[in-house]
Amino acid sequence: MKQLHDALERGHVILDLDATDIGTAVGRTVGHMVLDGIIPQQAAEQIVSALLQREQAVPLHAAPVAAAEEVERAVERILGVVQ
Repeated sequence: MKQLHDALERGHVILDLDATDIGTAVGRTVGHMVLDGIIPQQAAEQIVSALLQREQAVPLHAAPVAAAEEVERAVERILGVVQ
């Protein structure tokens, strides 16, 4: 619940995301994060790819808390390489 509170407080929730499939949703979400300065543009493609690979291995809805933590670690690793 704290993560949801933090996301809402920081404005990191997209309420009107227009997507009908996971690929579009991930791409648009990462694009939004780039525009907000959360992630650098040069990392966007790699992050989208990592998220989609993760989704194919184990769908995010299957274990959302574990998935969120794993995604966070993957993004941190990618950003560590890019920065």
